[in-house]
Amino acid sequence: VVGLAGAIAAGIMASTGNAVFAVLAALGIGILCGAANGFFVAQCEIPPFIATLGMMTLLRGCVLVYTKGAPISIKVDSYKFIGKGVVAGIPFPVILLLILYLIAHYLLTQTSFGRNVYAFGGNREAARLSGIRVKYTEWMVYVFNGLMSGIAAIVLTARLGSAQSTSGEGIEMDAIAAVILGGTSLSGGSGFVLPTVVGAMIMGIIDNILTLMNVNPHATNIVKGAVVLIAVLVDKKVKDLSAKAE
Repeated sequence: VVGLAGAIAAGIMASTGNAVFAVLAALGIGILCGAANGFFVAQCEIPPFIATLGMMTLLRGCVLVYTKGAPISIKVDSYKFIGKGVVAGIPFPVILLLILYLIAHYLLTQTSFGRNVYAFGGNREAARLSGIRVKYTEWMVYVFNGLMSGIAAIVLTARLGSAQSTSGEGIEMDAIAAVILGGTSLSGGSGFVLPTVVGAMIMGIIDNILTLMNVNPHATNIVKGAVVLIAVLVDKKVKDLSAKAE
């Protein structure tokens, strides 16, 4: 999703130079892809792993076809400001992160939709029996995820000044690792936004440390994979201990 949204935005920038149109297109692509994922999972009841894996492969093919394997340069400064700009000494991507954090925190803690998400994640059948529209809730989670992917695409392409045919590859592991490190339970029903942000920062710090140490870029995948496995193991052990205590 990140790769396709970024490529479409860069293509629009190259042909029209309209930053607003490019941003709206990237967000629209993200939402549409998220809605499609949600439809396959919530309505067609395809296992989420299979549905999202299939969509990822399909969209990666679309990116390669659209870009023809070549990068698309972005030369409009107003667009690149999103990834490189500074406001009052603070990088604009950091400001955007804080805004998105506050929105996500509010949605999950102060709205009925957020409570429904936790209830659905904890026990789908119990949520359904309590009157929650579980399919709609699940679909909306995927739509929101698509929107976030569209925003990520905008920031990534604006920061790099181009859209690569490989943009977004491997970023799913960073996302999974950040969420797990942030303490979100793989069995559902628990998790918070701030710890997830901290988890994302930890992954960024690991990347920076390995880069500064001149570690082979391919070796970073070894570290990330190990982090995910260790975090999953710890989550399982904590769950087992909690179950025994109860």
